[in-house]
Amino acid sequence: MQSFWSTKETLTIIRFGIWGAINTLIGFSIILVLQHVTGRPFISNTAGFAIGGLIGYCLHAKKTFSAQPTKRGLGKYMLTLAIGYSINILALSFLIQHMSPYAAQALSILCYMCYSYLTARLVVFKK
Repeated sequence: MQSFWSTKETLTIIRFGIWGAINTLIGFSIILVLQHVTGRPFISNTAGFAIGGLIGYCLHAKKTFSAQPTKRGLGKYMLTLAIGYSINILALSFLIQHMSPYAAQALSILCYMCYSYLTARLVVFKK
């Protein structure tokens, strides 16, 4: 049985991090702009995650996991995204009581990113 932490896996994690960071910057930019315009953190967060989810699936399918995007794969990805989003909202709900909305947004996204890799690797793009 091959170890989960092989050199190939390490490279996949690095690619996931790079493409995820690019996608996160796009999504976080959307969140911040909408939060500034609307003053509504949860609506801003939802829109950022929805747009980021579509972009993220395409980036990770092609660039991280060398997979062909499919409707089924997108469905699985969006389901795991919804679960991850729930984790994000729970974290945001807690954190926003203890810090600025901007810091809470950043930390809740970090929680989401950890969950996202594990589900993308082990569920969505499982070989």
